[in-house]
Amino acid sequence: MELMTASRQHVTRPADERFTSLHALAAFTSYQKRHSARRTMPNRALTVVPSATDPLDIACCGPNGHPAQFTNWSFQQLCSLAGVPAGYITRSAMPGALAADNINWGLHHHRPVESVSVHLFQDRDAPAGPITFLRSVNGPDFGMVWDADITTTLVQEFGDGVTGDWTVPGIFGHRLDAVTEANTTLYASDRDMWVFLADESRRIDIPARRNNAPGSLARGFYLRNSGVGAGALTLGMFLFDYVCCNRIIWGAQQHQELRIRHTSGAPHRWLEEVKPILQQYANSSPMGVQETIAAARQAKSAVMWPTSSPPGLAKVWPAKSRPSTNSKNPVPSRPPGMQS
Repeated sequence: MELMTASRQHVTRPADERFTSLHALAAFTSYQKRHSARRTMPNRALTVVPSATDPLDIACCGPNGHPAQFTNWSFQQLCSLAGVPAGYITRSAMPGALAADNINWGLHHHRPVESVSVHLFQDRDAPAGPITFLRSVNGPDFGMVWDADITTTLVQEFGDGVTGDWTVPGIFGHRLDAVTEANTTLYASDRDMWVFLADESRRIDIPARRNNAPGSLARGFYLRNSGVGAGALTLGMFLFDYVCCNRIIWGAQQHQELRIRHTSGAPHRWLEEVKPILQQYANSSPMGVQETIAAARQAKSAVMWPTSSPPGLAKVWPAKSRPSTNSKNPVPSRPPGMQS
C-alpha cells in the first residue's frame, strides 16, 4: 500500500511553510503562541470595518475598537458565521464598505446572540511595524491544542529531526545528506502544522516480507494539528519500505490513525492519548504499530493505577470501595462515583 499524505504536503506547501529542523519549527510555533491571545465574547461585539487605505480591504474590530487584519481562514470563518458567501465577496471584488455592511448585518441581526472564541495574533516583526491578525473565530467550547505544545514535545522526544534515529525520511532508504526546503517533511503556517518523521536506521526484521523471503520495514508517523480549527489533531502510524523523492510512502503496513476533534476535551486527549504514544516511539526498541500503542496504554495505566497505594489513599478511597481483583468482581473501568 502507498500513502500519499506526505506527497500531498510536499507538492502544495510554499517555501515559507517549510522548515529544515524541528528546532526551527518549534521556534516558529512558539513565537506564534507567545504573541497570541484568546478572548471569549458575544458575536455582537465583533464589527467589520472598511480599510482607510484600500477600497477593497476590510478589518475586524472588537470591543476596544482596534482593527485586526483577516487571514484567509478567519475571513471564511467569520463569513460563515454571518451567513455571507465568502467566495462571492472575494470573486466579485466587492467594495470594502459594502462587504462590511453585509457581514455586520449577519453578525448583528441575522445571527442570534452567541459566544465566540476569538484568536488574535500580533506579528511584532512585520516590516511596517506590529500588525494584529484575527486568526480564527470558533465556538466557545473550542478545545485548542497549541502547535507550540506539540512541537516542544517533538523536540523533547526526537531532538532536531535531522540527527539521531528519528529524522526527516531519506530517499529510497538512504539517509539525506542535508535536510533542505526541497526535501523536508516539516511544515507549518498560520493555519496548521504537519510533521513526518521516520526511524530508518533501526528497521524491524520481517521473516517472510515478500515472496517468503526475509526483509525489513521502517517505522514512521505523521502528526497534524490546526490550532485555528482548520482540521483535527491527527496522528498516523505505520511501517513502510521506503519514501521516494516525491515523498510517497511505499509499502506501508499497519497504518492506523488517531483523530481528535478540537472539542473541549481535546487538550486532555492530546496529553493522555497522543503524547504517550510519541514517548513510546521515542524511548522503546523497534516494534510494530499495535505493540507500540499497547505499550503506551500499559505505561499510562501503570501511572494512573499503580500497584502500590500511595500514602493516604486508604483515607480517600476506603478498602471496601477499592476495585476488587477477584475474578467474580471485576475491576470497574472507573472508580465509584466517576462513571459517565
